[in-house]
Amino acid sequence: MQLVGQVPDPTGSLHLRTWLWQQGWRLAQDYAFTGSGLMSFWMVNSAYSMLIGVPYIAHVHNSLLEVWIEQGLAGVFALVWAGAVLLAQLRRSLSTPSATPGANGWLWAGMAAIAIAFFHGLVDVVFYVSRTLPLLGFVLAFALLPSSQ
Repeated sequence: MQLVGQVPDPTGSLHLRTWLWQQGWRLAQDYAFTGSGLMSFWMVNSAYSMLIGVPYIAHVHNSLLEVWIEQGLAGVFALVWAGAVLLAQLRRSLSTPSATPGANGWLWAGMAAIAIAFFHGLVDVVFYVSRTLPLLGFVLAFALLPSSQ
């Protein structure tokens, strides 16, 4: 926390997010096994962390922490397992020569998109808490397309 306090932050976004992650970590410990339920962070955070009766912040701005709070350890395990399967498939795709011209370009585009989605998920949860979640399937398709041919 002291390190974050030394970073220039004119909007206060960085400080707010670290404060929110601390609250989220406490909620994740409270709901470690069962989770609080899908799309329930904003009420649980308002009632138990902020001690107000109205929803204030929609999500915790960290995908892994959001899944842990709402789905418990089973959700975190499923998310990590899906990531490991995806990485294994990408590794297999890279090691197998493709007969389709240009397939490696799609593979690299898919890997870049997955990396961007992963790093974006460290500071926001836009794919998990919105209607754009099915669009993540396009990212996965780009990565898995070359190995299916």
